[in-house]
Amino acid sequence: MDKQSPLSAKKLWSNRAIAAIAIGLGLIIVLDGVLLNKPDSVSTIYSIDDPRSISLSQDDTLLIAFERQHGQWLVTEPQIAPAMAARMAVLLDANNYTSRSYPATELPYAELFENAVSLRIDDNLFSLGQLEPVSQLRYVYANKQVYLQPDFIMPLLQAGYNAFTDLLVTAEVSEVSIDNKAVENIQLWSELQSIGIVRKPDTNVPALASITVIEKDKPPRTFNLYSQGNGVTLVDEGFGYGYLLAPEQTAALGLSNLLSPAAQ
Repeated sequence: MDKQSPLSAKKLWSNRAIAAIAIGLGLIIVLDGVLLNKPDSVSTIYSIDDPRSISLSQDDTLLIAFERQHGQWLVTEPQIAPAMAARMAVLLDANNYTSRSYPATELPYAELFENAVSLRIDDNLFSLGQLEPVSQLRYVYANKQVYLQPDFIMPLLQAGYNAFTDLLVTAEVSEVSIDNKAVENIQLWSELQSIGIVRKPDTNVPALASITVIEKDKPPRTFNLYSQGNGVTLVDEGFGYGYLLAPEQTAALGLSNLLSPAAQ
C-alpha cells in the first residue's frame, strides 16, 4: 500500500475536521430548532374564560381598543368598526404561548421592556418588549414571567387601524330586500367587500332606503343607505358604523337610481 504524501494526509485530516465541524453545527441547528419550535404548552398564562375587551397602548397612550358585543368583536377606538375575527384571535393567542418562559429576575428587564407596548385582555396585562435577535421571537412579560412568543402582534399594530377592521359587508346571502321589495339578483350581495369604514352620518340626514339582508345562520340585518360622494354608505343599524361602497359597486348593486341627480 502506497504511503500518503504529507500533503495528502494533511488534506485528509482537514476534510475530516470540516466534516466534524459541519456535523457539530448540524446538531446545534437541529437542537436549537427543537428548542425554538417545540409544541406550545396546553396551559395558558392567565385564566381568561370569556374575554370582553382588548386594548393596546404605549406610554399611557391608547392606540386601539376592542369590545365584544352580541358575540362580535368591534373596534371601539379610535373609531367604531367591525373587527376582523382572525386578528382578534392573534391578540388573544398572547395568552396561549407558554412553551418558553423565564423568571423576570434572570433577564435585564429594564432594557428588554423599554418603551414596551401594553396589551390588556380584560384586566390581564401583557407587556410586549424587544425582539430576541437570534430567534426573532418577542419578549413578553405577563404574570411575573417573561415569555418568548412569535412576533405576530407588533407588525399588525404598525400597520395601523385598518389592519384590524373587517371590510366584509355580507356573506352567504339568501335574501335581500330594498324598502321591502325583494332583490332578484342577490349574487353580488354575497361576499360584498366595502372600501372602508366610516362614521354613521348625522341623525338629521335622511336615509335614502332601508335594506334588509338575510345571511346563512344569522338573524336579519338592516342597513340604512346614505349618499357618500359618488358612492354610498351602508350603515349597519345594529352597531352604528357605515360600510363605504365605491361608485362602481353602487352601480352594480342597482343602487345608483336611489341617489339624487346631484350625487350621481
